[in-house]
Amino acid sequence: MAAGVEFEQGEVSQTLDRGLAVLELLGGARSSLTPAQIAGELTIARPIAYRLLRTLSRRRLVVRDDDGTFRIGPGVLDLVRGVASNVLESAMPELTRLADALDCTAVLTITDGDDVVFLATVEPVGTSVHLSYPPGFRRALLESPFGIAILAGCPRIVGEPAAVGSARRRGHASNHANCVAAPINRRGRNATASIGVEAPESAPFDESTAIELVTAAAARIGIR
Repeated sequence: MAAGVEFEQGEVSQTLDRGLAVLELLGGARSSLTPAQIAGELTIARPIAYRLLRTLSRRRLVVRDDDGTFRIGPGVLDLVRGVASNVLESAMPELTRLADALDCTAVLTITDGDDVVFLATVEPVGTSVHLSYPPGFRRALLESPFGIAILAGCPRIVGEPAAVGSARRRGHASNHANCVAAPINRRGRNATASIGVEAPESAPFDESTAIELVTAAAARIGIR
């Protein structure tokens, strides 16, 4: 048996696997969850869920809110910084400028398999109605302009969705409602990240201005 196959088929740590499953569940949730909800979703006993949450909390990977629910914690951002530290450093000033100029949430995302992961977000100051995402929040690549923009920043592949080809031609992806994103091609390489903005559906959103500012921000990050 080849060494790589032997490694993949070897034993795994059930406890670690369960802890990572908790992080994935919270990262994909739109709101914080109770231990009972987590136990139910993962089909584990409630005492096990509590032990996992206590351990993750000590590492700041999850945070317990006052109502007893849990959400992804800031420690997750510390972990992913090493994956994309260069792009994160370059993007933070751009995220702040986008949030301030457009009064909506600015987002930096990276790819992870078939998902797009929200690496960093900057929320607008003084705007009462806006979106908020925890670090590590996930969406399927094709579910939002953020993921479509990353795919559009790579060479065309046979059978790719029409939305990706359209975004590649336009230089950005949008849902024509409240979200615009552009691929980040660092020094001409294939995109593995995108930057964009998103506002609640009920909030005012100037799509043409957002396209101009977002694509310009992506271009500046790309040459740094």
